Amino acid sequence: MQFAINYSPQAASLLQLGAIHVDRFKCPNWDWLIAEAIQIAPVYVHFDLKVGDGSIVHRDWGEIVSQIAMTGTPYLNLHPDVHLSDYGWQNNRLTAGQIDQVIEQVVRDIAVAVHRVGAERVILENVPYRGRFVRKPQARTVRVTSEPDIFRRVIQATGINFLLDLSHAALAAEALGTTTEAYVQSLPLERLRELHVTGIGVVNGQKRDHLAMSDEDWAHYEWFIGEIHQGKAAAPWIVAFEYGGVGEKFAWRSDPGVIMNDAPRLYRTMKQLAE
Repeated sequence: MQFAINYSPQAASLLQLGAIHVDRFKCPNWDWLIAEAIQIAPVYVHFDLKVGDGSIVHRDWGEIVSQIAMTGTPYLNLHPDVHLSDYGWQNNRLTAGQIDQVIEQVVRDIAVAVHRVGAERVILENVPYRGRFVRKPQARTVRVTSEPDIFRRVIQATGINFLLDLSHAALAAEALGTTTEAYVQSLPLERLRELHVTGIGVVNGQKRDHLAMSDEDWAHYEWFIGEIHQGKAAAPWIVAFEYGGVGEKFAWRSDPGVIMNDAPRLYRTMKQLAE
């Protein structure tokens, strides 16, 4: 099992100084950033591919396959990030027919990726459903794409694998009125291949992820590492700390102090699995 962190100039500097350990940098599918990061450490690519809205058929698959090969990225990740506006709907009280419509589109879109790289190499990530907590109602995610039984239904139909984002799970669990632990345990953990970890905090009155780890975040992470250790979830190939990045969007959340505090502890806890 490997450990990764989002590539940022701050993380790169700390790695070069020997202040943190990472096996790979996690990079978005930007050629220039991959080229920069790979000069410092191995990288893997996290793609911005959505399923459920039909957009995947318009992506440049030559570039995608090239980036996978160049970096040795073992899995192609997909996001069931479907918004009500994609279907022209107004609320999440969907009929059975509407739910089937979403699921069928998700399965069709996944089939495009499976055709390119094979089912075993495709992973579907849980996205954060925020329900009434979302600030922009028109951007609401379709609730059905965050419900665990739908994940199981889609993965069984397509034969693909699963990427668990713990902070996304915590946000969805709150919106759905359950606990993070119960929500996570309902997901297809036997198909787990990758794990994302990050902190949650309140920014401008709304809970957001990709922040420093809080006590609650540490409790969730340590609990789930225990679940893997007990065989209740498959061991992922990599654990990625999704903190930091490049550009103005990430300038205020690429604090070297946070990286130095959180990355080593995440790595140590992960390594306990090998003991």
